Amino acid sequence: MFQAKIDPAMSVLLKRILQSIQGQGARNLEVECRMLELMSLAFGSFLWDDIPVSAKLSRTDMAKIEQAREIIVGRMTEPPSPLELSRLIGLNDYKLKIGFKEMYGHTVFGYLREKRLEQAYHLLKTGGSSVIEAAYAVGYSNPSYFAEAFREKYGVNPGELVRSR
Repeated sequence: MFQAKIDPAMSVLLKRILQSIQGQGARNLEVECRMLELMSLAFGSFLWDDIPVSAKLSRTDMAKIEQAREIIVGRMTEPPSPLELSRLIGLNDYKLKIGFKEMYGHTVFGYLREKRLEQAYHLLKTGGSSVIEAAYAVGYSNPSYFAEAFREKYGVNPGELVRSR
């Protein structure tokens, strides 16, 4: 079901388990402990390594990129330009673009678009907002462009969603 590369620590544990099983004096407790250690490493890599982070990104850079994400989500209706955003967080624009894509799987403004559409969906589904009000609330100045983007993402016109509410 899940596939991952075996890191050196896991490889050493696997060799020790096989040696213990093949050896004469293998105790069940010893084999069980090594299996639990191997499972711990596997679950740790599954749970914590799901966001691929390049060796090029330091912890400081990752914190700055997280700050950039917070800024664009917080200023969804009037987001800063890419150059202004990179100045706000103190990171050059190239590193911001590459790091953001690496950490979140989207470009900066692709991520913003996704968050805008998610917020609009929530407004249309639960609130008393019209399509135009929802479009303006999330930062779209052109309701027809908003409707097109919404339809592309959700497969339904925003007006139909309002009517079905």
